[in-house]
Amino acid sequence: MSDHPSSGRCWLIPGLLLGALALTVLAWRQFPHPATLGLSALVLLLIAIWTINQPQSWKLAIPILFLAALVAPMISLEALWPCGLACQGALHYSSFAGVPVWALGLLTYSITFFLLLAGLRGDQQRFRLAGGILLALCAGGSLWYLWLSWQLELLCNHCLALHTLALAAMICAVRLLSFERLLTLVALGFFALHMVFHHQPVVDAAPVAAPISEQRADPEVAAAMSAAMRIGEAQAEIELHLVLDPICPHCRSVWRQLAEGLGPLIGDGSAQLHIRIRHNPRLPISRFAAEMLVAAGLTNHLGHGGYLAGAIPHLIGFSQRDSEAMLRSRWAASGFFNAEPALQLRQLVAGGIAQHLDSEARWLEGQRLLTAATPVLILRRGDIRQQWSGDLPIEGIRQRIIALSADKE
Repeated sequence: MSDHPSSGRCWLIPGLLLGALALTVLAWRQFPHPATLGLSALVLLLIAIWTINQPQSWKLAIPILFLAALVAPMISLEALWPCGLACQGALHYSSFAGVPVWALGLLTYSITFFLLLAGLRGDQQRFRLAGGILLALCAGGSLWYLWLSWQLELLCNHCLALHTLALAAMICAVRLLSFERLLTLVALGFFALHMVFHHQPVVDAAPVAAPISEQRADPEVAAAMSAAMRIGEAQAEIELHLVLDPICPHCRSVWRQLAEGLGPLIGDGSAQLHIRIRHNPRLPISRFAAEMLVAAGLTNHLGHGGYLAGAIPHLIGFSQRDSEAMLRSRWAASGFFNAEPALQLRQLVAGGIAQHLDSEARWLEGQRLLTAATPVLILRRGDIRQQWSGDLPIEGIRQRIIALSADKE
């Protein structure tokens, strides 16, 4: 009797696994409860145990790999996706030792794939150590992402569930299974889970852009909105474009440093600062905060000098768990930010604000800033263009502005 699984069984097992994963997504979306995680974990674990007891079942990771790649775009439909967050707000941590996280992930997937090919040739002993190292890296990656999500308060229940399941599978693999079966769970855990639900890593690192209207914005409205989001004199030759994300915790702390370090140069006319907004329109708190930022700019433009600069610390750095009602209550209780003028303008000029945010999305796409770690600061003067991202070197930027101003004179 042949050891090889039949063709029907070869596709049945991956189908069962991917079907269970899709049901897990639906369950978490409709019933975000610990009991749901327990049931999902039990179902996936039972299927995995049954799978690894099949003859040469570790080879089934090959079709699972390609099925995951094919099914990923379908599973990522908005109706099934557990949240619209898309890891937004974590871009400050999108690189490790200067290397993009997506590149490290791609390297991990490639190593796993070549280990699987080596296993197909029957030479498994040679790659036992490599498999153990890969296993440790994958488990370490899941632990790091779990810690990071708690630190940033970007708590997607489904992502937490997937990483927890992956860790549980790895523990079972180390304690109970031989190398080839361990390799099966490595592939199942990090192709059928991570690749399916974190597909297209470069895109996943960026906020999901809203559908942009085909109609061009009214030029007068666009000009007014652009002027409203400017701090400083329009005649200043040096332009600073600051890209902020409403749910980026790092943006709030950097804004305070920037206001202190560059504020005097903006105030004396050496430079003008344009506030750019990169938000996730599918996340209510991000959309609300972005609209409030534009409304604050309009309030400032209509005679409330200093309103925008004072409002920014109160309109960025939120958690995805915050809501509009929570923010209103927080503003009212603090007494440091009078949100009423901006709230009223947000209602009165909703169409113009939507136009401006669409325009911002086009600008960000044109500048290739959809995947850059926020905050981003761009300095322009004539043909000179410099860009900083993530940890902004405020003192270095200040000295650069002073040098450019002196050179002009």
